[in-house]
Amino acid sequence: DLHGRQFKSLVYHAHQLNLLGQDRYLLFDNGRMNTFSSSVVIRVDVPNQEAHLEYRYAYPHTSYQPAMGGVMRTPTGSYLASLGYGCFLNEFNAVQPGNASIIEVNNQKDDVWRMHFAPGESHGWMYYRVERFYLDPLIESNQTVLRCSFPDPCELQVTVWNSYYTIHPTPGSVYVVTTAGHVLCRKEMLFQPYWMPTVVVIGLPCIDQGEHVLQAAVENEAGYSALLPFTLHSASALCRHPCLDGQ
Repeated sequence: DLHGRQFKSLVYHAHQLNLLGQDRYLLFDNGRMNTFSSSVVIRVDVPNQEAHLEYRYAYPHTSYQPAMGGVMRTPTGSYLASLGYGCFLNEFNAVQPGNASIIEVNNQKDDVWRMHFAPGESHGWMYYRVERFYLDPLIESNQTVLRCSFPDPCELQVTVWNSYYTIHPTPGSVYVVTTAGHVLCRKEMLFQPYWMPTVVVIGLPCIDQGEHVLQAAVENEAGYSALLPFTLHSASALCRHPCLDGQ
C-alpha cells in the first residue's frame, strides 16, 4: 500500500477500471467491505507479479458509496467520481440514507469541484455513473513558435483528446490550416481510449520564406474540430506554396 505494507487486496469492491498507461490503472473502490469509498491508482509490476498502490483519495463519510459508483480520469489529469447511491456513515459506522454526489479532485487531492444532489440527510436522486464530455476535441502544444529550414524536415507535435470518453480507440485527424482555411497537410490518427493523451507528430510541407501564422487542428469522426494557432518562421527561399497567398 502507500505505506509499504503487504496486503492480499488493495481494494474492497472495485468498479470502472481505467487504463492510465505505463501499467497504471485507475478504479473506483466503493468500499462495500470497508468503511469508506475511494478512488485509487494501482501500478502493476507484471514481471514480479506485484501490484503497488500509488494513489488513494478517500471520500468523506458523508459521501459513502456502498454500491455502484465509478471514476474517470479527465483530460486535465483530475479524477471525476460518481457517488450516486446516496448514503452516508453515521458515528457508529452504520449506513444511512443521504446525498448523491459528484466529486472531482486533482492529483494533489485538492477539490476541483463537488456537487450534492439534495440538501440534508434525505435521499436525493440516485444515479449509476456520470461522464464528462466537451463540445469539441481538445488540442495543445508546447510549440507556439516553430522555426524551420526547408528542405530539412519540419514537424509539429501536438497532444489531443477526443471530446468524449471511450474505452476503445476512435478515429480522427490532425491537420495544419492557414488562417484563410487552406489545408496544408493532414494526418489520420486514433484517439487513445480512457482519455489518455494522444501525441501526434505531423510533418509540414515546404513553406515560403518568412513568418506565417498558421493553425493546428484536430477533428473527430463526428466532424467536430478545435484549432490551435502557432507561428512558423521559414528560412527557406526555395519554397513557394500557393495556399499561402493571402494566408
